[in-house]
Amino acid sequence: MNDDMTLVGAQVLAERLAKLGIVSAALGMAALVTACFAPIAGDVNDAVIVDRAELPSISNADSGIEPLLREMAGRRLIRPSQARAAVKDDGTAERLARKLKLQGVVESEGQYIAYIGIEKAGVRTVRQGEQVLNFSVDKVEPGRVMLSLEGVQIALTH
Repeated sequence: MNDDMTLVGAQVLAERLAKLGIVSAALGMAALVTACFAPIAGDVNDAVIVDRAELPSISNADSGIEPLLREMAGRRLIRPSQARAAVKDDGTAERLARKLKLQGVVESEGQYIAYIGIEKAGVRTVRQGEQVLNFSVDKVEPGRVMLSLEGVQIALTH
């Protein structure tokens, strides 16, 4: 008798969980459809305008497309960003840089080559554009090597 009641109880529980799963899936789909297709409420005037520059007038706009294209060809249509991107410095570059020591810089065939000592790994030669210990070698010059890691600049000197 006890086993029958346990079996019936388990079946009822399984049916309820199945129904709950179907209802949850339906509600989730309804929320997804609403989020995808419902218009976004809000006033356009709430937007923050960072930079509004006056557009220069086009002198010969009524004389056809050819003069207009010639005039537009000499204009700068897209302005690059004037602000530099923020660099998140979590100290990784400095920790890795402590494992590096500039041993020297030599010139060979018009190109500078740096000898960098790497803690527990020996000395390695690097040129501009190569990688050393996850750093990019940005510049090699007499007495100094400029490295970068995720936007953080490090200068190795003697």
